[in-house]
Amino acid sequence: MLKFVYKMKVALLLPAEPEKAPYIQYYIDVFKEKGIEYDVIAWNRSGNNPKVLERLIMYEAPSPDTLSNIKKVRGFWGFKQFVEKTVRQKQYDRLVVHTIMLAVFMSSFLKRYYGGKYILDIRDECSLYGIMKLRLPVLLKYSFCNVISSWGFKTWLPEAEYVISHNIGFRWKEKMNMPAPDSFFHHQPLDILTIGQIRHFDGNRVLIDELGNRGNMKMHFAGDGVDVPRLVEYCKEKKINNVAFSGRYLKENEDDIVSTSDFVNILLPQTRVQQAMANRFYLAILNYKPVIVNAESIQVEYVKKYGLGIIWEQGTILRECIHEYILNFNRVSFCKGRHLFFHELLLDIEKFETLVMKFIDK
Repeated sequence: MLKFVYKMKVALLLPAEPEKAPYIQYYIDVFKEKGIEYDVIAWNRSGNNPKVLERLIMYEAPSPDTLSNIKKVRGFWGFKQFVEKTVRQKQYDRLVVHTIMLAVFMSSFLKRYYGGKYILDIRDECSLYGIMKLRLPVLLKYSFCNVISSWGFKTWLPEAEYVISHNIGFRWKEKMNMPAPDSFFHHQPLDILTIGQIRHFDGNRVLIDELGNRGNMKMHFAGDGVDVPRLVEYCKEKKINNVAFSGRYLKENEDDIVSTSDFVNILLPQTRVQQAMANRFYLAILNYKPVIVNAESIQVEYVKKYGLGIIWEQGTILRECIHEYILNFNRVSFCKGRHLFFHELLLDIEKFETLVMKFIDK
C-alpha cells in the first residue's frame, strides 16, 4: 500500500522584485535543505525586471517610487488582493510576510487564517508608518517571530521580541575569506562610490557639497532610483564637474564596480532611515572598501567597533577627514576588523536560520 507523505508549503511574500531582496535566499536555502515546497510571490514594480528565481509568481503592475502616497497605497492594495487570492488557491501552510505595509493590509487575513504561522520580516522604514503603527502590535503578537535587519529599528518599532537577519547577499560566506588587496586608495583621483538604489537626496547632496569640484576626488553614483534626476540637475545648477552617474547595472557586475572604488558613501539624511543598515555597507566591507557614514547612523556602532571607515560629523570638513584617514590607515588592522565583523554576522545568521528551522518544523 502506498503511503502518502504530505509536504509543507511555504510562500514568501515580497512587494518588490527579487533582485532587490537578496536576503530571501536565506529562507530558500533552509526550505531546500529541509525539502519544503515554496513559492516566491513578488511584485514587479519597476516593470522591467527579469525573472531571476525558480518558483516565482510575479504580480505585474508597475509602481515607480515617484508615485504619490495615495497611488502607492492603491498599488499595495492591488498586490495584497493578488497575494490573498494566490494563497487561498495554493493553500500554503506558512507565510513569510515582508514589509510593514503589506502585513498591515493583510492583517485580518493573517490573524484569521495564519495566527502563529507567519513570519513578519521588516527590512526598511515605512513611509506611512504613522498610519500603520496602530495595527502593528497585533501583527507582532500573532506572528511566529519578527525579523528586523537592524537593531536600530527597535528605537521606533513597538516593543516585542525580534531576531536580526542582515541585508547581505547570500553568497557572502564564499567571499568572506578572499585575500585582501595588496594596496588601498591607489586610484587617481580617489573614487567615492554610491551604489544600489539612489535615493535619500539630502544625504547625497551633502556628499556632493563637501567634495564637489575637488580635483583629487571624484564621486560615482552607480544604480538607478527616484533621486537620480534631482541629483543630476543639482550638479548642473552648481556646475559640479567631478560627479558621474552610470545608471542601472547588472547584479553580477556589482563586485567589479565596487573594486574600482576607494570608499563607499553611506551618508544618510536626518530621518529614521539613519537606523537602517544599508545593503551597500555589507557590500563595501565584503570587498575591502572603507565606508563613510554619518555620526548619527546605526552603522557607526560597527565602524567604531571594528575600524571599518570614516565617521563624519556635521561641521567638520569631509575631504580633510578622508585625507587624515588615508594618512593613518593600517591595512592589517582594517583586515582584522573586517574578519571580526563577519564573524559577528555569522553568529547572528546562525541564530536566524535556527529559528526558521523551528518555523517549518512546528
